[in-house]
Amino acid sequence: MKYYRIIIVCLFILVLPLTILLAACSSDKNNAEQHFHQGNEFIDQGNYNEAIAEFTEVIRLNPDFAEAYLNRGLAYYNLDQLERSIADFDEAIRLNPESSEAYFNRGNAHHDLGQFEQGIADYTQAISLNFKDAEIYFNRGNTYYYVSQFEQSIADYTQAISLDSQYTEAYFNRGLALIEQDKKAEAIADFEKFISLTDNPQWIEMAQLKIDELKE
Repeated sequence: MKYYRIIIVCLFILVLPLTILLAACSSDKNNAEQHFHQGNEFIDQGNYNEAIAEFTEVIRLNPDFAEAYLNRGLAYYNLDQLERSIADFDEAIRLNPESSEAYFNRGNAHHDLGQFEQGIADYTQAISLNFKDAEIYFNRGNTYYYVSQFEQSIADYTQAISLDSQYTEAYFNRGLALIEQDKKAEAIADFEKFISLTDNPQWIEMAQLKIDELKE
């Protein structure tokens, strides 16, 4: 009997610290979730510095929280702190290589830094993970346009439109790319479609000016 009692006591001693540890981990994760939700609210409100503070606390409590890096990267991006945003997107990708959002947002940051090839590579990886997101094709199309790869940009704008037939900006930008390929009739058709989809007077005026220039 004494043998079994010793085993029971030893097991109890071993289990007790484990229980305390698990409870502490659970508490940290619950606190991390609270800070994460608060950070998201700050992002929605445009309070990016406050959001960064919340996500930083999330990461302190749970260093493997990929979404916290992703959303802190978005906050940095909106503050035009692009290098910091890329560092956070890098970490989000390391923790979750299947995150199309992380690749997409890192692509945006690379694009804004003029690192177009890196941007295209990130958008391409994002598409491989989520090929039904029109915005990824649209942004890759924009980057192709910046590097004068107009055929590829037209293909991406066309794919964006096929996924979202009301994607107003895709019609306008495809029109611009078509102009670069001297496809005036097709460009006019895109600007006319753009006008039919928007009620923004400035956008309508801008598109109508393009149509008038092409018809001269």
